[in-house]
Amino acid sequence: MSLKLRLLLLMGLLLGLILGGLSLLQLVERRQSAELLQDVRRERMETLERAMEMQGDALQRFVNDYTLWDEMVDFVRTGDRAWAKINIDVSLETFEAVAVWIFRPDGDLLYEAHLGDWRGLTRPPLGTAELLGWLSRTPRGRIFVESEAGVLELCAAPVQPSADADRETPAQGWMVAARLWSEAHLETLGKLVGGQLRLMESEGRETGESETTMRLWRPLASMDGRAVRWLELKYDVAMWAQVLRNDRSELWVFAGSGLLMFAFLSAALVAWVLKPLGLIDLSLARDDVGVLQPLLRRGVSAELARVARMIEASAAQKAVLCREVVERRKVEQALRDRDAEVQRAYANLAELGRNLHDSVIQSLYATGMGLSSVAKLCRTRPVEAVARLEQAQQTLNETIAEVRRFIAGMEPEALKDRTFRQAVEELVNRMRAVYPCAATIDVADGDAQLLTLPVQAHALQIAREALSNALRHGAAKHVRIGLVREDGRLAFTVEDDGRGFDPANLLKPGLGLTNIDERAREIGGRLTVSSTPGKGTIVKLTLPRPVA
Repeated sequence: MSLKLRLLLLMGLLLGLILGGLSLLQLVERRQSAELLQDVRRERMETLERAMEMQGDALQRFVNDYTLWDEMVDFVRTGDRAWAKINIDVSLETFEAVAVWIFRPDGDLLYEAHLGDWRGLTRPPLGTAELLGWLSRTPRGRIFVESEAGVLELCAAPVQPSADADRETPAQGWMVAARLWSEAHLETLGKLVGGQLRLMESEGRETGESETTMRLWRPLASMDGRAVRWLELKYDVAMWAQVLRNDRSELWVFAGSGLLMFAFLSAALVAWVLKPLGLIDLSLARDDVGVLQPLLRRGVSAELARVARMIEASAAQKAVLCREVVERRKVEQALRDRDAEVQRAYANLAELGRNLHDSVIQSLYATGMGLSSVAKLCRTRPVEAVARLEQAQQTLNETIAEVRRFIAGMEPEALKDRTFRQAVEELVNRMRAVYPCAATIDVADGDAQLLTLPVQAHALQIAREALSNALRHGAAKHVRIGLVREDGRLAFTVEDDGRGFDPANLLKPGLGLTNIDERAREIGGRLTVSSTPGKGTIVKLTLPRPVA
């Protein structure tokens, strides 16, 4: 952060402190007003809750008293309607209920009563399943429901014997009483809480408040906890609105005084500090010490003149350092280039060694094994001995040509002017000339054409190493080379019936296995070697490109 920016922030902070100090009293007053309004809100809400509880107590007492009564237990069992009219119907007005329903334990309606001629309900507000679900969760609960007559407050309790004060025995039936939240009921509640009450829909309820009016909302919850309606309480707060208006007037007076003081301080700060700092910033941005001359004149602050002289000395040192940096970068780049050349040389040597092992050495070894048997054949089968010598001569000539191509930096040209299947067949025939065995080649030209030339070259080298190991070390009598489709990909396999080996006892893979694994990774494939002692070996190269 620059010094100029810090000074600007300091000026802003000073302005904030001025306005904050001047308006501190106003802030305290506003906070006190807000706290008082919050207290009024809380008190009004508590008053509303107490009023609702007081109004609901009568209905709850009605249900509690009548359900814990032996005569009610007998009524549920006998269904004596005359008893119900004498004891239940006449009590509705006393307990401010508009309807009562008596249910058997299984939820069947046994009896219903309505206040006077009021017939706002043609059926119970809850179905049998809903009723039993509610009563099983809260046997003595209170909820609100929508009905054809309006919003009803329901209280319920299980019918039990008088002696069961703790209500531990099974319910003999159920009693549900309802109160209608009518305009008259809302008006009575409004008088108790000192405001106006009305029921709002659960969706789209009003939330706005004015300076003279506040609103509180209380949900009327159903059995699942959702609001059936919202009870809105609106009350007047005009006296608090006048207090807030007076506070705002005082704030404008305080703000005007603070702004005048801030303007004077800002002008002084620009002339004495920001303008000299601007010259210093311009000098650093242009790398030009000439613009600092006004700061070196007499009459300028000694501190600023000292800074100007330090900048001049720093500019001279910077020029020297820049020259040193340029020279060092040249040396570092030369070192990086030399290191890259060394790395490329090591990589070429490694590639050459791998190619010689996988191709040339295998051919030489096979030729040597073939020549070792010629001495015996000369005496017994001279014609075959001559054929093997000619085959060895041909192999040596091809190996010499291949070595020359390696020296020239070229890959082997086994695939030149040949299909992949033809190259595989030629490789197998060479091996069979030295190690007689049966061979099966299952390579379709259509599948082979999906492979790029580099992939075919690496696959051929992998096959060469696998065949050499199978015939030299495994003494295989039959080998199978295949290119098949597996799970949408191509898999190149070399399978033999030789001695096999136990991979768990292979402490360190040989150079050949290491080379073919590296080849598989270079083309993005995955190489797996499966073998069991006495059951042969399978070398599988799973190629990366999916096929249709």
